[in-house]
Amino acid sequence: MVNVSNGWFHTDELQYARKISDTKYHYIEAIWLDDLKSKDVYAVCANTIDINELSQNDIELAISGYYKDIESMEKSYGMTVESGDLNQIIAECYFEEHCLYDNYSLGGTYTLAEAEKKIEEYMVEN
Repeated sequence: MVNVSNGWFHTDELQYARKISDTKYHYIEAIWLDDLKSKDVYAVCANTIDINELSQNDIELAISGYYKDIESMEKSYGMTVESGDLNQIIAECYFEEHCLYDNYSLGGTYTLAEAEKKIEEYMVEN
């Protein structure tokens, strides 16, 4: 269990976020790595996502793993992208789609206990 601090909040199983502004969110997540030798291998990734830096295509690609399109995402939450109410969800989708592939990794692999400790330390420092 991770102790949350410094304005971070729990968003997913091993994922945490901190709102920096209405369009910018910082994320950290421990991701289980499918390792045939051990079931207790995780990577820890972190990055800041700013919605203002994403193109419409970036947004559509980011949400495509979770929603059919922007309209279906809006219907799911009863909110609109234009209102800014979905910025955190869009940032989270983008982070999740890129965390293992765009050098967001904090390096190394960890057991679950080590990954949780790494997340706690990161939240204190950031």
